[in-house]
Amino acid sequence: MYELYEFQCNSKGISPEKYHTYKNIFNFDFNLGFHFPQKDRCDMCEEYKANDFIKQVSKELKQKYESHVLGKTQTKVERDNDRKSEKPVLCFDMENVLTCPRANISNFFYKRKFNVYNLTAHMSLNKTAYNAVWSEHQAGRGANEISSALLKILEKVVQDFPLLENITLWSDSCIPQNRNSIMVTALAYFCR
Repeated sequence: MYELYEFQCNSKGISPEKYHTYKNIFNFDFNLGFHFPQKDRCDMCEEYKANDFIKQVSKELKQKYESHVLGKTQTKVERDNDRKSEKPVLCFDMENVLTCPRANISNFFYKRKFNVYNLTAHMSLNKTAYNAVWSEHQAGRGANEISSALLKILEKVVQDFPLLENITLWSDSCIPQNRNSIMVTALAYFCR
């Protein structure tokens, strides 16, 4: 924003204020700040919000949205019940891609980097985190790779809990993580 302010001042032939002055005025006189939007926003919720904003929500969209919200609420209740219970729950998710090497140099940002992937899981019984880490030269981050990583994590969990008979798995709605036949097949294979 400051660079835009500088550009506008320079284009009008006005001398811009120093950055710290600009920041103080921006933050304290106007009480403004920046909001970083959530990354994983739901398509259905966003579609409904956009149509509601322009007052063009069809009956069909409203019904789909209400059904969606009900499903979300029921899922949260189910998840909270699982968390409160004594039964084992393993929550897993892909973390942000780690780029190597890392530096805070502007030109360096645009150079090709080596990607490292990380599937993290948290076990409710012992409050332990499990990780499966691999690099892009070994594999990508599709359903096959995530399924394989989860199986490695589950093997370690079974080593830590040899008497474990049942486990509940929780993940977000990312398709490569849980909404595909590859993951179902991998979990069926693991259960044998």
